[in-house]
Amino acid sequence: MNNAVKELLHLTVSINYKDVLKNGGKIIDVRSHGEYMLGHINKSINIPFEELPYKLDELDRSKTMVLCCANGFRSASAKTLLEMHGFTHVINAGPWIQLNNEVQ
Repeated sequence: MNNAVKELLHLTVSINYKDVLKNGGKIIDVRSHGEYMLGHINKSINIPFEELPYKLDELDRSKTMVLCCANGFRSASAKTLLEMHGFTHVINAGPWIQLNNEVQ
């Protein structure tokens, strides 16, 4: 993925995701339930993007939210949504497969 696409998707570069998770960060996978069932990151939480606005109260605002999806588009939208609702520790990690490789 080139830098222009990363910038467009608000992807955060140069993050040590293992450290974020060790410090209490949570991985939120915003793909559909069906996509999630086909493969996902261990201990990630599946909240499909369409359901996210209705589940904001279930998320701990004090924790860092690491968002992922299939390609980074839905997680970019989810980042914007969370920030609009006062979440301040939100990272768009982009594709779940790439994030999975980084947290293994």
